[in-house]
Amino acid sequence: MSLRVLELPPEKEIEPVKGIVHALLTGPDGEVKYEKTLENLITLIGLQMLGERATGITSPPNQVSGGKLGTGTTAVAYTGAGAALVTYLSGTQVAVNSGYPQSSAPGSPSTGTRQIRWQFVWAAGVGTNTALAEAVIVNESTLTDATTAAANTLARVLLSPTINKGSSDQLTLTWDWQLG
Repeated sequence: MSLRVLELPPEKEIEPVKGIVHALLTGPDGEVKYEKTLENLITLIGLQMLGERATGITSPPNQVSGGKLGTGTTAVAYTGAGAALVTYLSGTQVAVNSGYPQSSAPGSPSTGTRQIRWQFVWAAGVGTNTALAEAVIVNESTLTDATTAAANTLARVLLSPTINKGSSDQLTLTWDWQLG
């Protein structure tokens, strides 16, 4: 029996899962006050959820249940303190927006990319703060008004520059995970 080595064509490299967040802050009149696209880090637990759910392993991490905001600025990390919400802002736990998650194949089918999208909305009066600096996607079985441990944090992003969300503003975070 001979060993065969699989070689990928040079134009098609395997890419890791990539996370992108689109942040949009609008005032009560619909005026855009902040708009930015940021990279987010999918944590070890987030990667475990994708892999174990895709392969049908028994008892994988829970599905996405919501998003939360905070004011911490610790660097993002796959594990440890940077893999969880550092400074939770009370009352900012929100469920996934209606109609999400969504799955699509952006661009040409030959790219082999799959995109999973979640959206979270913090309406007027929710998450009012002059220095929102972090956001996370969590998988708590019951979405709580408390910080979330790294074991239940699937992705984290630092909002830079920080967001000044007034009491009449609405913040929408759209998270895209691009696979392949």
